[in-house]
Amino acid sequence: MDLRQQRRRNTALNGDDDIFDVLLEQDAKKKFRIEERSRYSADSRASYRRGAASAIFTEDLDLESGWLNDAEFKDKYRMTRSSFWLIVDLIKDHAVFRSKWRRQAPVEHQLMTLLCFLGTEGNGMSDRKGRSVFRLGKGTVTLYKDRVVQAILDCLLEDNIKWPDIDERRIISDRIRADFGLPNCIGVADGTLLPLAFRPSTQDYADYKGRKLLYTLTMLVVNDDQRRIRYFHAGWPGSTHDDRVFRNCRIVQELQAHFQHMEYIIGDSAYGPQNFMVSTFKKPVGAPMQPDNEAFNTKLAKPRVTSEHTIGILKGRFPFLRSIRMRLTGKRSFEKILCYISACVVLHNFLVGKREDDVGHAGEDDLSEIDADNELNRPIPDHAESASRREQVKNYVLENNHR
Repeated sequence: MDLRQQRRRNTALNGDDDIFDVLLEQDAKKKFRIEERSRYSADSRASYRRGAASAIFTEDLDLESGWLNDAEFKDKYRMTRSSFWLIVDLIKDHAVFRSKWRRQAPVEHQLMTLLCFLGTEGNGMSDRKGRSVFRLGKGTVTLYKDRVVQAILDCLLEDNIKWPDIDERRIISDRIRADFGLPNCIGVADGTLLPLAFRPSTQDYADYKGRKLLYTLTMLVVNDDQRRIRYFHAGWPGSTHDDRVFRNCRIVQELQAHFQHMEYIIGDSAYGPQNFMVSTFKKPVGAPMQPDNEAFNTKLAKPRVTSEHTIGILKGRFPFLRSIRMRLTGKRSFEKILCYISACVVLHNFLVGKREDDVGHAGEDDLSEIDADNELNRPIPDHAESASRREQVKNYVLENNHR
């Protein structure tokens, strides 16, 4: 029996209802306070969606407030304030940030949401936990991230991820020759695994379990000597061999558009030797490696370290790639995951480009021209063995005994 029923019964018997009026008033005030604090009330809904979240973003951006210093801002949003505002200027006019019916949050707030997500490993910045970080709803967090990823790919990808043209490849090969003693080399290839936090909900889910017993995606990365990613190919299941991914990528399928006859990239022993791929020698089973081959592997190890650095910087800056907390349920979700991976690569190259002046360049006086008739400058005959280019480079390196 509630208070109202007790009041009617008491009035009928005694004619005294004062005490129940007081109790009813107290009960109404209690319910009102609960409703007032609820995120679903009319008054609190406005601050939940606008005021509180906006205050957090503004406070993080304001250097004078002292809330986040430069190092703390970079740790949370994975870049400096100057680089952050440059990206905002480049993407702010994208159509995705214009709505017909409702005014959107500022572009910088939406970008901060994505950067915080990409800069967090595990579920620390999941859609559900985004509310506790920025006081945003789950759906709002997802919407902000998807908008910014689309804007980054449309506005920044073409300028920040591109295969070098003939002139730039010559500059790259000159730097690599000066630093590592390898002539005509234009890049380093390596494969890496991107772990999936959840088992794929697809019929071929078993294919995604790689050699490290995790559900992963395989990604090919080709970088230059300055840690800039020149080409990447992601999306193959984790069980796919690196050499298969390489043989099916665009730069191999369209060789003439990406290589001159004397140019090549280097890689580890997972890749089969080709005219355009100089890979390290595999150690024979049950036998020692030939001294010349071992010396050549040691020589290739130095430039190949740049690939390890590149992938390490990429995953270190965006820990999202160390545990992708997005569910793979079909084609649409697969494409969305690839878009987020691509956005990480674009941002990596953009930020590497901001520090280009800090990377040493080889001077022209450091190099001596290779004779035009040298075998390294001649095309490999069609009937020659696939490892011919590797043998040529090995002989050159060992004969010239570069540092």
